[in-house]
Amino acid sequence: RGRGEVLAALGRDGFALLYASEDFKRDREAVLVAVQNNGRALEFASGDLKRDREVVSRAVQNCGRALEFASEDLKRDREVVLEAVRNMSYALQFAAEDLKRDRELVVEAMRNNGDALRFASEGLRRDREMVFAAVRRSGCALRFAHEDLRRDREVVFAAVRNCGMALEVSAEDLKGDREVVFAAVQNDGDALRFARADLKQDREVVLAAVQKASALRFASEDLKRDREVVLVAVRNCGIALAWAHEDFWRDREVVLAAVRTYIPAMEDFQHDREVVLEAVRNDRDALKFASEDLKMDPVLQPGKVAGNCIAGLGALAPLLCLRSVTEDPAGGLEASVVFGLGGERDASMAVPSGGENPPTVGDLASFAVQHFGVEGGLVHVHVQGHGRMGVLDVDRSLRGFL
Repeated sequence: RGRGEVLAALGRDGFALLYASEDFKRDREAVLVAVQNNGRALEFASGDLKRDREVVSRAVQNCGRALEFASEDLKRDREVVLEAVRNMSYALQFAAEDLKRDRELVVEAMRNNGDALRFASEGLRRDREMVFAAVRRSGCALRFAHEDLRRDREVVFAAVRNCGMALEVSAEDLKGDREVVFAAVQNDGDALRFARADLKQDREVVLAAVQKASALRFASEDLKRDREVVLVAVRNCGIALAWAHEDFWRDREVVLAAVRTYIPAMEDFQHDREVVLEAVRNDRDALKFASEDLKMDPVLQPGKVAGNCIAGLGALAPLLCLRSVTEDPAGGLEASVVFGLGGERDASMAVPSGGENPPTVGDLASFAVQHFGVEGGLVHVHVQGHGRMGVLDVDRSLRGFL
């Protein structure tokens, strides 16, 4: 290929330098074109060009990791290294050892990612102010701090607030510090795994944890039998049912909550229409696990379920209260509704039907979701004088409420 073609190819994909001839790998113009497209193309440049300050500078500005392929002299060049770590924090690992002791440079590296502390000198990893700066950006950088600072309550507290799993590398006594552990599980429930045993029996700590991830598995056996704790856990993460006491596999309310994200929860409720509907709402293929008599149920077919905007028992969704239904002069239906727990918004709406039949509760829910812009696509429906409408009331006619 001609020179122009090669330069054009390198401008489109700098990594193409790998396949270029040795002449082009020694060609300063060609290498500059390549590294400005992809800094890591510096790896394939000639040794002389890896010592060329401008070439290396352009490379690390594009990709900080290109510092790995620079000459040893340029790895000691403070300005070049500064450009590299500004582009990619981890480029600090390729800097000369004396620059890993450079406080200002290390702070710059940690600006985007506190984990760059990993590549700082031992002296800086023992420096309280430096470690504070790191864990405030990335709590899990605590694992790179000197062990003395992993015993420092204030440092650890800052770390776990940013990354709960930093609790793993904290000193043993801090794993038993209730305030530290509480902060950790509020950030990441799975941090409960590293708490001292007595805090795994602390109901308040565990309740905070199970709202974040599937932390029930790390709770004490007593709390795995606590219905409120289990309900909170499975509402957040259905698979938490797998770690609850076996009695809860037969608790309908718990199963209803769990099956929304964990299909195996329906195992003992294959004949329960509402449980099956919630499972199908989660995964259309769940219908094949229903009992034979429910597999052909029209209300449980995936297409029908997908259009059902009525929230199930215990689901997190806003409330739609139907106050009254009236017939308009044209024979249509007009619904007077209040939306929100505190009656934040009210409206009168002409409810269209989903077909030739009169409008249904399902049509009302679907229309309300669109009208009020409901995130999540579900609303709890309450009819004044008639109570809560369940997911199986989707085809109930609104004319019954005239």
